[in-house]
Amino acid sequence: MENLKKVVSSAITEKVRKCQKCEFYSNGKAYPFFGKHAKFLMIGEAPHVEEIKQGFPFVGDSGETMWKSINSLIYLDREDFVILNSVMCKPTVPLGKTVGKPKKENIDICLIKSTNALPYLNAVFGIKHILSLGNYAKYIFTGNNTGIESKSGISENIIYLDKEFTITYCIHPASILHNPSNKTKFEQSLISFKEVITFGI
Repeated sequence: MENLKKVVSSAITEKVRKCQKCEFYSNGKAYPFFGKHAKFLMIGEAPHVEEIKQGFPFVGDSGETMWKSINSLIYLDREDFVILNSVMCKPTVPLGKTVGKPKKENIDICLIKSTNALPYLNAVFGIKHILSLGNYAKYIFTGNNTGIESKSGISENIIYLDKEFTITYCIHPASILHNPSNKTKFEQSLISFKEVITFGI
């Protein structure tokens, strides 16, 4: 099984490396992360400068904030997750903005929505639980890229490409950097995720 995990991990990473489907591909990529003990899936938004520099998701300021909370509140760490983004390439930054945001059409043709990566992660890694961070990850499953504040902390069972998953929605950790009052909601959502992976919905 460990050899199969390596084959699937390499195949998914290579798929991302070769992809030139959208206009973001030349901006740099943050590749999927496969934790040594991965049994959960985390889906974020899009890579930014530090993620491109290091090549993996959630290694910048928002990632540091997130991992501190995950370690202290639910006793998990990076090695417990496979980590993907709604788009794997860095979005172009519009004039006058500090960060770029993915468009729906970019998410639709990127790794998760355009391939059978999630069923493979389910079959090979046994992943059934997904922590979905932010509006753009939520769009993958709901078709709606707004409203994460009201959805944060809510879990639901879904069928995705004939595989069953349990998703817990959560505000993105970057929102804490912009608005420290979001920390409580973020942490409550993590605790909800812990309850679901322990006891189910």
